[in-house]
Amino acid sequence: MTTDDKPITIDLSADRPTLDPKLDRLGYAPFAKRLAESIVGLSGSDGHVIALYGAWGFGKTTMLNYVQHFIREVAPANQPLIVTFNPWWFAGSEDLIWAFFNQLRAQLEVRREFSDAIRNKLADFADLVSEVPLPHAGLAKASAKVLRPKPKDIAKLKHEISTALSKQKRRILVIVDDIDRLTSDEIRQVFRVVKAVADFPKVTYLLAFDKRVVTRSLSELQGGSGEDYLEKIVQVPFELPLVDRLSIRNLFFEKLDPMLSDVEPKSFDKVYWGNIFFEGIDRFLETPRDVVRFANTLVVTFRAVIGEVNPIDFIAIESLRMFVPEVYDCVRTNRQMFCGHSTNPLRAPTGQDLEKFHEGWLERLGRSNPLLVQPVQSMLKRLFPKLQNVWGNSQYGPDWDSRWRRDLRVCSEDIFPVYFSLTVAGGEVSNLEMKAILALANNPERFSAEILELSQQIRPDGKTRASAFLDRLQDYTGSEINIQNIEPIIVALLNIADRLLLPEDERSGLIDYGNDIQIGRVIWQLLKRLEKDRVFEILRRAFEIGSALYMIQHVYIVLGQQQGLYGATGDPEQNWLISRDQLQELDRLLLEKIHTASKDGSLLHVPKLFPVLNFWREKSGEEEVRAWVANAARDDGNLVEIVERFLQSSSSQSFGDAVGRKFDRLDPEWIRPYIDPDQVFTRVRKLSKSNSITSRQKRALDQFLKEYDFRKKGGNPNDPFSQEKIS
Repeated sequence: MTTDDKPITIDLSADRPTLDPKLDRLGYAPFAKRLAESIVGLSGSDGHVIALYGAWGFGKTTMLNYVQHFIREVAPANQPLIVTFNPWWFAGSEDLIWAFFNQLRAQLEVRREFSDAIRNKLADFADLVSEVPLPHAGLAKASAKVLRPKPKDIAKLKHEISTALSKQKRRILVIVDDIDRLTSDEIRQVFRVVKAVADFPKVTYLLAFDKRVVTRSLSELQGGSGEDYLEKIVQVPFELPLVDRLSIRNLFFEKLDPMLSDVEPKSFDKVYWGNIFFEGIDRFLETPRDVVRFANTLVVTFRAVIGEVNPIDFIAIESLRMFVPEVYDCVRTNRQMFCGHSTNPLRAPTGQDLEKFHEGWLERLGRSNPLLVQPVQSMLKRLFPKLQNVWGNSQYGPDWDSRWRRDLRVCSEDIFPVYFSLTVAGGEVSNLEMKAILALANNPERFSAEILELSQQIRPDGKTRASAFLDRLQDYTGSEINIQNIEPIIVALLNIADRLLLPEDERSGLIDYGNDIQIGRVIWQLLKRLEKDRVFEILRRAFEIGSALYMIQHVYIVLGQQQGLYGATGDPEQNWLISRDQLQELDRLLLEKIHTASKDGSLLHVPKLFPVLNFWREKSGEEEVRAWVANAARDDGNLVEIVERFLQSSSSQSFGDAVGRKFDRLDPEWIRPYIDPDQVFTRVRKLSKSNSITSRQKRALDQFLKEYDFRKKGGNPNDPFSQEKIS
């Protein structure tokens, strides 16, 4: 099945401040308006230094943008000239003091109301207070020094600048941002220049920085209290208004909504989301920057797996990757400790092992970040139900596996890798493919064609993708498949099932299932959802028009076993899916189909011929069946096919072995009820040397010969200790 490629559009939110207060999501606009009014209302000619304190990521630059916006809304005659300086732009490549004055002079030059004399004096002043010697100065600075005469005495020059500025009508507002992003030495340079010019008349400085970062840097360089140093420079300090948790949440939800627009509502459990968010994710989102960075991450990563993961689980796992990477890595590399149900004696770690492991990483997290222990633990208990047995008394059994996989939960061992590789594993059938094929369920022909196409596609493990589809199909038989589609699905399966019984998908161990078992489970689960009168109607139609002779016979046997036939104990009659009379009618239809197939030649090509011949022999007698086999076996090609149909492949694994060993079985006694092995032995040996047979046919003939010789020598191939000698 192919789908049309669609262009992928990814809309990233830039991690940059907003400019328009109308876009305010943090409640900053009212504060910015009052601050702007205060700056505009400053009277007299004194200079002022105002500081805006705020931690990284809390939106200091956004606040500065809003202040400028409100200043520009007042009458032009009352507006100060705004000069912006971001020292981080020049960090590491230029003397910041000289860069500051050069920036101030350049912006004054744009506004012709400030004289050339002021601009030139500022350039001279920059040279005098600059710390970088000429040989190490930037090219622009060096050229300026060469072209101008040696500047005057610094005190006299500062007085001249102050006198000139005091005569200007307009005030100057110098906004300095990102000071806390500088190195300690660069931070000291910035405050050295501010301290040197803080008393310039009609100049107001608005500085924005993280107070803790700046005071720590100044303390290291000054050898004294950075706090005291700041108090000597900053006249009016403000703390950035606290962003309430509700605003942070609303900002996150606002950015999350577009990403989730393509998610089916039924796959987004709002109660589950509320528990995951408020118990875990909410504690990670402390600043607006956290929200933007996390939202941008999700926009990119979720797009790659949309429809293949549970959106709530994915957001939670990605929050761990971004905010608690050590826990994310622990989950990623220890699937068995997190995935699956509580009771899996074959593979799962013991309860003691689980408890020791999880207490270990939780203790390490507590040492590095104790505030995150509770939210991380709570969230992981939601994501991985197995942990509710480690840190609680709840247990989840194997019946949950199918539901978790259907819901694309990270706790499903099959779905888990998608969360960490951002792609569906090679050979797996994606959730989108499953839904697309199930959408064709009311059309048996198209539904069948899709499954047959999957049977031609080989997975990395050597099995076909059809086996993966049949396995996952059982996740949907409970309620996902519309009851009106049950009949067309059963009809389709009983028409093509035999074509899906491929050697690649044969059982290879005790806990493995072939496609016949998978198909039988699907049919049985669907039939149990129907009213009893509908069950027989659907089965009769499927038996009449279906071509999968072995699978039809398999379904018949299972229905008979439910009624206590074929060696089974049976169920109470009220639990039978069909009545005894209805079973006899299916018996008649099946035998009729076998007779027809024996005449038109199709019986020979049934992939699992042995059980079909057994059924025929039971119903019609041995003579009729032996006559058909003897007649068919006259042809060498037919004889090869008959022997091949009896080949069985299996595997064994000894204690201490990391992998199992595959082996073939074909006991000549299996064939004896239908044809005498002694009569065909010579022909089989000759045919085994032919170059025109397939590799599987070659294996079948060789195995027949091995076990035939073994029996002739007195061995018993069915003795487990003898199997290694004949395989």
